[in-house]
Amino acid sequence: AQAEAAEARVVADHEPQRLLVAATDLEPGTVLLTELLAARPVPRRYAQSSAVRAEDVGRVEGQQLRHPVKAGEPILWP
Repeated sequence: AQAEAAEARVVADHEPQRLLVAATDLEPGTVLLTELLAARPVPRRYAQSSAVRAEDVGRVEGQQLRHPVKAGEPILWP
């Protein structure tokens, strides 16, 4: 039973979450539009808690970036 519980935790930790990342380098003040963003699967264990999930794209679209974001880096909630 303990081994099964441990295995379940490992599987859950590695289940991918789709996070929003910058499709290109973005400068502060850039208004976030869907064409500037991409979704990338990241194992739950390695996803930052402040990273925006792909399903929340509507909540960040139209918002302005406060900090630069390099291509491939996650979009973070302020």
